[in-house]
Amino acid sequence: MDEDKKCEWPGFKNRWKVTKVIKEMWKPEETWSVYSIRTLAKCCDYSAGRVLARKAEHASDIISDGEYGRGCRR
Repeated sequence: MDEDKKCEWPGFKNRWKVTKVIKEMWKPEETWSVYSIRTLAKCCDYSAGRVLARKAEHASDIISDGEYGRGCRR
């Protein structure tokens, strides 16, 4: 799963607009920020992805050990 190492993310402050962008699979714009990522799973729809994301937040060391320590959440 490490073929996806970058993610482009919109700078919208409104999280509902971000959700809309994700659900509608907008093409990234030049103004979007680029982040390094680690893909934990792939899903065929938004709902399934949210379920897995919630599980990953609690079961995975999403934040690298060097930033906050193993298992710590922001």
